[in-house]
Amino acid sequence: MEDAREMWKSETLAHQAALEIPADAAYVQLARLVASGIAGRLDFNIDEIEDLRIGVDECCVALLDCAAPGSTMRLRYSWDDQEVLLQALVEAPPHLGSPEVAGITGQILAAVVDDYRLGRDGAAAFFELRKRRTAIGA
Repeated sequence: MEDAREMWKSETLAHQAALEIPADAAYVQLARLVASGIAGRLDFNIDEIEDLRIGVDECCVALLDCAAPGSTMRLRYSWDDQEVLLQALVEAPPHLGSPEVAGITGQILAAVVDDYRLGRDGAAAFFELRKRRTAIGA
């Protein structure tokens, strides 16, 4: 498995922004807000923006389920003219399990984002999701 911290050194797109929030459900709305703001600037249509918001929400919640109490979720947004890539990392002691999506959550993610993955590496859990803009005129 790829080292979760290596994710921060790996692929990025033309532009980047970072956000650190408490690993608490009350702050997930900030992660959604940043993602939708970026997508809006890229002229994603309203359905694509809402899909991205849903994807961010589902992945953040999956990470929160295994986050250490009082920890911080680090999010890195990167984008170019066609897509948004979001990577997130949180401290997650092994006894709290791995982030996972099951049942309807997996179906929702498959429907609203182009790619996603969740995993863990030692004491860290992470997710990565990608949403591409529909070609104009498609």
